[in-house]
Amino acid sequence: MSRRIPLLAGILILLSIWLASQPNTSASPSHPSLPRPQPAAGPSITVCLRQDVSGYRGTDDADINRYSESLNTGNDPSLRVASDGSRRALIRFQMPSLPADITITQAVLRLYVAYASTPAYPMQVRLFRIHKMWLESDVTWREAVMAQPWELPGCDHVPLDRAGTPSAQGQMDSAGQWLAFDLTSDVTAWRNDPTANHGVILIGAGDHTIQYNLASSEYPQLSYRPELCITYLEATPTPTVTPTGTPTHTPTPTRTFTPTPTVTPTPTRNAGDIYGMVWHDINGNRLRDHDEPPLPNAQIILRTPAGALMMLQTTGGDGLYRMENIVPGVYWLQESDPPGYISTTPNDWMVPVFANTSIEVNFGDRLAPTPTPTSTATPTSTPTVTPVPCRDAYEPDDTPAQARAISTLATPQHHNIHAAGDIDYVKFTAFAGSTYVIRTSNLGGGLINDTRLRLLAPDGMTILAENDDDPTNPPASAIQWICPASGVYFAAVSQFNPAVGGCDITYDILVREMTPAPSPTPTATPTRGAQRACLPLIWRQ
Repeated sequence: MSRRIPLLAGILILLSIWLASQPNTSASPSHPSLPRPQPAAGPSITVCLRQDVSGYRGTDDADINRYSESLNTGNDPSLRVASDGSRRALIRFQMPSLPADITITQAVLRLYVAYASTPAYPMQVRLFRIHKMWLESDVTWREAVMAQPWELPGCDHVPLDRAGTPSAQGQMDSAGQWLAFDLTSDVTAWRNDPTANHGVILIGAGDHTIQYNLASSEYPQLSYRPELCITYLEATPTPTVTPTGTPTHTPTPTRTFTPTPTVTPTPTRNAGDIYGMVWHDINGNRLRDHDEPPLPNAQIILRTPAGALMMLQTTGGDGLYRMENIVPGVYWLQESDPPGYISTTPNDWMVPVFANTSIEVNFGDRLAPTPTPTSTATPTSTPTVTPVPCRDAYEPDDTPAQARAISTLATPQHHNIHAAGDIDYVKFTAFAGSTYVIRTSNLGGGLINDTRLRLLAPDGMTILAENDDDPTNPPASAIQWICPASGVYFAAVSQFNPAVGGCDITYDILVREMTPAPSPTPTATPTRGAQRACLPLIWRQ
């Protein structure tokens, strides 16, 4: 018995050693040398938000005025900011639907300075996150929403109305510049909690009294409206580790050398694009309605500031055009109307192009009016006065006292010289130091239609400038002028040949406030006969 116990113990020990040497097939294998996979960052994606571009309609903005506490400016084309804090601008972008698993790396708000009072002293502007809900249609200096006042007038209570620390700040020192503000932290917070998105308020400060006007979401030219660009990284899916059993020993074959491919870095694109559509503006309201189709056979022309041709495209059945890989700068974009059509929107734009940015510019055209045949009067023994049936909608406008008001936002009025000797007057309010362009275009009736344009002082008599032929678009006329003193001024349109007139002698006239004032070289305007010479500056709209 005593000999059997040591023998049994020895057998058990040998059995234990053998079992320990066998692979464990019942337990999940462990891989201590395999690192735990982490989500990898995907490609960088940028989304840019701008009112009425690519279907986006989520921008709200307005300015509030200490000296007009009940004034709402939600529909104005400008956002005014004053150095004494008396004018403040509010702006909010509704956040787009973004993927859930992203990281926002940058959010930049870009604002265009459309106007500066004279002289244009530097002004600091600070952006504060707004904490109180407000409505574009209601907001004033006193109220955020109708019957719901700010805690302090002017959105001035910290922290109930707004934050006390600025999210971003910058400086304005001239009109015609773009401002960029980094709102990455704000946009990240709004994405995480959309109910906290009340936008920002811009408050100015400076040593001199000055006001700057920023283009709002209602600004006529889409490419100058506020823009919020959000850049984010999408996470790639986390790879799943598939457990494998412990591999059995297999002889390792000799590895064949494979050359490692050289990674060629992709260059960063430092160019911009201009794109858009030409559409049939059937009702002439300068906005594309859902039932208005695209137009083919329109020519879109891109030129350098000096007028050199860069690109030319003709629209197809979809009315679309796209000009790509344009070096950043400022260019002239022009439309040549399809045969049988005339423009309802300006045909010439000064377009700023930025790197890695696409700018949308659209053109509206309508069918050209069919000239009304003039009946031949039958002689009678008693002379009678036959009324002219084709006076335009602005008649009577034959004297400065009858002048019709015209917008300075480049909204054209359609007139005609309904009879020989007819003169049409328009009036507009101009501000000291601002530059204005007055021009005629879309002349009907053939080459016989040759407009003559005069700019008159507030007295309605003193001629400040006049022009017969716009060198860039003869026989239409154009005047560029810097206003010396604020007031109401007049523009008069007539025919170079006073004997010309009739129902088909039509034209468009527009007035545009240009900021900042461009600096082209003054060119003497050709004159005919005894007509007085003048030196208006010419500016392509």
